[in-house]
Amino acid sequence: MTAKKISDIFEAYPKSTADLMRERGQGFYIPAYQRRFSWGRANIERLFDDAVHGIDQLLDQNDATTFIGTLITIHDTSYVTVDPIVRGQVPSKVMTVIDGQQRLTTLLLTNMALHHEIRRRYTKFSDESDSAALWIHRQSLQTQSELLDTLEEDMSHGDGHFQWYPRMTRAYDDRWSRYAAEAMYQSEIAKLLHQYGIHHRDNGSNAFQPDPENPIGDSYSLIRRTLRSAIARARHDEIEFPEITRFGQNSYLALALFNDSLPPEVVNRLHAQAGAQSDFVELFRLLVFARFVLHRVAVTVVTARSEDHAFDMFESLNTTGEPLTAFETFRPRVIREEGQSQYQASEARKFVGDVEHYLDTFRTAQNRLVATSNLLIPFALAESGVRLSKRLSDQRRYLRKTYDELDSGGRDSFLCAMADTARLLETAWDSDTWAASGPALAGLDPLDAEEKLCFDVLRATNHRIAIGILSRFYSSQLKGTDADIGAVVRAVTAFQALWRGAKGGTAGIEAVHRTLLLRGNPEWDIPPLARLKEGSLSDMTEAATCVQTYLRLCLAEEGLGTREQWSESASMVPMYDHNREITRFLLLAATHDTMRDENEPGLLRQARAGVLPFLNYERWSDDASASVEHIAPQNPGEDDSWGTLHSPRSELIDCLGNLVLLPQNANSLISNRPWPQKRAMYQMLAARSREEIDGAKSRMEEVGLDIATDVLENSEYLPIVASVAEYSDSWNENIVTKRSQVLCELAWDRLRPWLGDE
Repeated sequence: MTAKKISDIFEAYPKSTADLMRERGQGFYIPAYQRRFSWGRANIERLFDDAVHGIDQLLDQNDATTFIGTLITIHDTSYVTVDPIVRGQVPSKVMTVIDGQQRLTTLLLTNMALHHEIRRRYTKFSDESDSAALWIHRQSLQTQSELLDTLEEDMSHGDGHFQWYPRMTRAYDDRWSRYAAEAMYQSEIAKLLHQYGIHHRDNGSNAFQPDPENPIGDSYSLIRRTLRSAIARARHDEIEFPEITRFGQNSYLALALFNDSLPPEVVNRLHAQAGAQSDFVELFRLLVFARFVLHRVAVTVVTARSEDHAFDMFESLNTTGEPLTAFETFRPRVIREEGQSQYQASEARKFVGDVEHYLDTFRTAQNRLVATSNLLIPFALAESGVRLSKRLSDQRRYLRKTYDELDSGGRDSFLCAMADTARLLETAWDSDTWAASGPALAGLDPLDAEEKLCFDVLRATNHRIAIGILSRFYSSQLKGTDADIGAVVRAVTAFQALWRGAKGGTAGIEAVHRTLLLRGNPEWDIPPLARLKEGSLSDMTEAATCVQTYLRLCLAEEGLGTREQWSESASMVPMYDHNREITRFLLLAATHDTMRDENEPGLLRQARAGVLPFLNYERWSDDASASVEHIAPQNPGEDDSWGTLHSPRSELIDCLGNLVLLPQNANSLISNRPWPQKRAMYQMLAARSREEIDGAKSRMEEVGLDIATDVLENSEYLPIVASVAEYSDSWNENIVTKRSQVLCELAWDRLRPWLGDE
């Protein structure tokens, strides 16, 4: 008897998705003890982002791949683990999955969605006389065939659709067989794969609708939506598909994915249609993504001969201790460069210590990993204009490569800027120690009331993309320059509020920030803002003006450059539904230094400075403006007095014109009451004297309000509701539309000056 070799116990080898999932006879079997599929949006978007990042790399280097981890399996040649089973009907190569089920399932769902999206689009490009169309049609046919092979195995014969086996089944729920009487596909994934195969063969390019009773159908639908937005249309906040014009600039990607160079007709068509909504471009993106997923996304497949060995490997691969952050692996490089004996007295040690001090405030390994990413991403943006990912390998590579390319003085400046970013995060962005007095930037003069408000608005809306620009100015001003971070805080806040106020969401706003730091805009005479970029501003004195000009022109480029353009767009946006903090800020800006319009009951007009000073940190943080109240309630119950605002529910319900700021307790009390009762309560809140309070009490009794009035009577006088309280007609779409327009115009008048002069 001889001892077994290690190769007799387990094997490990890399495989692409296609090599793994299209192999003849391949089936994946999920044991009963495995958890159900649980990956959500974050995991799915991370997988998509990893693949898109790999595509971006493949445009510049011919060896780019995306590694998504290790798959631990048992090669069960005797089918010991398979239950239930029909002997003679099992695929010839069954892998029992010990670890990697979530990734495998996500790949199956992604390939299914890709197959469906490509199949629904490709038929319109079958014109033999159009060489570009014919090329994409043929590539679509080939790619569909490969994708379908990853989903099911053709067993050559069987009872109708049972000839095709779903690639993945689950213990107890499923049973492979060619024959209808024996086959069983009841698990979430096997049932979905089987149903999709039937749909594909019977219904062609018609839309596939998963069984609504199948929970995994929701994951498939999420993946399909993400595929359409992030890949086909290249519109996704977190996933940025490479510019389509880059795909004809080198041969790496075409050779790696299509095994040939792109025909000139295809390149010309991509360039011609790059800026438009194009079916050809969308299908091309889907093909690139599909072929990258098939042939450049890789796993390491570890195949054990027994379950015991498989679990030994699983435990060792997942209990290796706390992962090191990118900064922890970078620190020894700094010490080595400085020299052990000189490091203790060096500037570098001080800067490294400042970063460590910040990161050490996060106690768990996972929290430190997140905090390190939250530090390095804006730091890399401010230093180099680099869009750093959350991947540890990218972060480590960026720190090492950038640091090594600098001279001694440049390295100290690099570390100093990193320490300044950590200081900004620790003492201002992540800290609430200043809550009573407002934000303070350590080492600088106090912010004024508006600047405190703006900084806290950025924090409250989690507008982390702004940290890159802010840290650039913060670091510069700490060195004694006239960088004017206060003006930049105002400008960035105004831009965010105006952008989101008109668009609802944040789509595109991060690209605006990144472009400013990476390359600026030469046509507008705006240099790149990132410190290490060639042509970057050496004198930060004029930098704040450059930021204001750039952001102002970006709004104009979106058709939002004038008061009329912006208010027309923003007045109809259901802002409350998108972001409550931006809504609250816009209401404060619109109400600042205003008075009731005597000629238009229910509306406001501008007043002289100091009449109603709302645009400051004190008003932002106090209870009087803590909550957003819907005048026409979101849920009126059986009350039909609100007319067309609730039949059906109008988007105007969430527009600025139907909103007002109230203390939280008053908001809860007023709630969903009919308009006459709400108006009487607003009158109580806007009462300025004892006589007006008594009059409001009487009106509350007249409209049938039998409640304790202490909360309203003892509330701070709220002039912000006075114009609403005096509106005597029914509250309907007309007044909401008119009020929304006026509030948007007032908000523009207050915020637009923060973006500088024309």
